[in-house]
Amino acid sequence: MVFTLQPLRALDGDCLLLEYGKPDNIKRILIDGGPRIAFSKYLKPRLNEVSRNDDPQRLFLELVIASHSDDSHLGGLLELTESLIRESEDHRRMLLVIREFWHNSLEALLGASRKRIIDLINKEAQQHVLPPALLQLLESIEVSRRLTDNAKRLGLTINTRRNGNVITSGARSECVNLEGGLRLRILGPFQGYIDDLRADWEGQINRLARASVTRYLGDTHSVTSIYFLAEYEDKTMLFTADARGDHVLGGLRAQGLLGDKPLHVDVLKVPNHGASWNVDATFYRSVVADHYVVSANGKHGNPEIATLQMIIDSRRDESFHIHLSHPPEEFDPGYPVEALKKLFFGWWKEGKQVKVHAPRPGGPSPVIALLDTRGTAKYIDYRSPESLWTLGAGSRVFLSYTQRDSAFMLRLKGDLQAAGFDVWTADADLRPGTPDWTSKVEAALDKAHCMVVVLSPNAKKSLWVKRELYYAETRRLGVIPVLASGTAKAAVPLEIAHMQHIDATNRATYAKAVRRVVEAAAETCRPTGTRGKKRS
Repeated sequence: MVFTLQPLRALDGDCLLLEYGKPDNIKRILIDGGPRIAFSKYLKPRLNEVSRNDDPQRLFLELVIASHSDDSHLGGLLELTESLIRESEDHRRMLLVIREFWHNSLEALLGASRKRIIDLINKEAQQHVLPPALLQLLESIEVSRRLTDNAKRLGLTINTRRNGNVITSGARSECVNLEGGLRLRILGPFQGYIDDLRADWEGQINRLARASVTRYLGDTHSVTSIYFLAEYEDKTMLFTADARGDHVLGGLRAQGLLGDKPLHVDVLKVPNHGASWNVDATFYRSVVADHYVVSANGKHGNPEIATLQMIIDSRRDESFHIHLSHPPEEFDPGYPVEALKKLFFGWWKEGKQVKVHAPRPGGPSPVIALLDTRGTAKYIDYRSPESLWTLGAGSRVFLSYTQRDSAFMLRLKGDLQAAGFDVWTADADLRPGTPDWTSKVEAALDKAHCMVVVLSPNAKKSLWVKRELYYAETRRLGVIPVLASGTAKAAVPLEIAHMQHIDATNRATYAKAVRRVVEAAAETCRPTGTRGKKRS
């Protein structure tokens, strides 16, 4: 069976591809499309890839959900529908077929008020410089209208299950069963909130007060977002769009899913791109997950450090995963990446059982596989040699070697540093003519959290390598032997012959060997005060 989620790069928006079903009959749901630029860069290539692997003739999407009217969510869907319209007008067979489409357009949400709202905004524009929030609303109304028009031109009926009306949730259970066995529990938006929104806008229009026009705007997307729980087999994914945390909790309680104890889900799409302004710690204490998905690229300061801290604070010593849709190496230039690094590294140093995953810079988006008998799902852990975001960050490694192995040492040192380790080597940290060489080496070993020793026939003969190994042994410092050249018999000193070494003599398998070195160092290195266990 298959139940996977792929958070595609969507810049500051959302674009999520959900797959479920039997391996020979995969069903797919697309949730949002990110901004317009995300379609050609990320969404279209992924859909083409899925089509080639699945059915080169035609790709079916069981359901497309536009969670709310914002360009960072709808722009990519607008591009998708426009491309399908072009194929239709050219009398080409459409390679992608959408079976069902959900979208709470602003026109439908605001009803008869829509025209008067636009007229009021245009009147304001003639007299004042419109604030960015109001311009955003005007843009969202236009994008939502165009998407609705495109769907109609393609023959798609929006919100068919609600007879074309707005998709909302009430006090009773709101479940949708899709072909293939997937069940969606619609948690929101609440009909009552939509009614309040309409009444509020009506009041603002009637007052014609400029200040009041923007008062409710900041919460419009939160109130109107479609959020739901996806259930397949015994696995669950909670999709929250940009909904307010208290609204999501209210939807869960209304359907009897949340009581006195926290609700556990397998995947939680973190609300509002990891912003904290409409989601507080109560939400993260009330809903816990094995996998937290954050769709953000650093723009607008998302994901906020405060949000990530709320997540970790809610989990105590439990093991879980955080998945970022973008590698922080590619985040918006204004984002505090160093603060994010410090946060992650601090967790790991404290022994928190959290793994952070993201795409490789320039690489494909990872897949979170709750079920996948195909065995094709992959994701990258930041605590790996491919990334600077590692468990080893800040841990001090003493790298022992002989001068004749300098070339290998420099390569290994670079890989350890790229993995975040603070690496001490004599070539860089001891100046020629240092009067008390021995005491400097001893001081470096005293500060180290572990030792990596480069082994070779030359190293086996080196008096300094033997001394460093002896001193490390007296300090009960963990030692990681790495075989750079020669055989074990010719290169491994008697002092550490009992230890398992990592063979890095084969250039073709060096990357795999250095991964093992990093993993071993990450396991062996401990912050000051927690060392003392002898590694054998």
